Amino acid sequence: MAIIDAEERKKIVETIKEEYKKQEARYLRDKTYLRHTLGGYFAGSAVDDLFHLFSLLGLSRCRNFIDLGSGDGRAVFVAGLFTQASGIELDPDLFSISKMMQERISVPVLFTQADFLDADLSQSDVIFINPDTHFYVLEKKLDREMQPGSMLIVYNAVYKPLNMRLLKEIQLKGSKALVYKK
Repeated sequence: MAIIDAEERKKIVETIKEEYKKQEARYLRDKTYLRHTLGGYFAGSAVDDLFHLFSLLGLSRCRNFIDLGSGDGRAVFVAGLFTQASGIELDPDLFSISKMMQERISVPVLFTQADFLDADLSQSDVIFINPDTHFYVLEKKLDREMQPGSMLIVYNAVYKPLNMRLLKEIQLKGSKALVYKK
């Protein structure tokens, strides 16, 4: 992965914000901004909050970021400014939006349409989720596959893993992030 310096990151994050602002207008027009999907409930995250969070956490020191249930891809693009980033999304419509955004945003990221419960998470040192429920099946998978020292970022306070150590609680403008270490 090519290193993106701080100034270039700020420029690219503005492009990400612009592209997702256009996408949000389409969501509002189509009444699809908040909706149930094949894998859960979709609501877009705030790009500024994501950028601030990933900056605070020093994501550029990490090797491999994965977003489980990556929705329309915005967290993956922001993470891709700092490290190698990928997203897994089950819903075909949201996956299509991620792929469309790849044509508009010049950040090298990877998207896969699949059920993240079937993915190998063992190579990721940062796992990001924005769950809509406490997900015990996922917790068993994380216990099995996360490597010691890996970080789990939960982008809300709904899901609190039972077998991980809470490192930080970060209050953002639009949400709260809980950061756990295995």
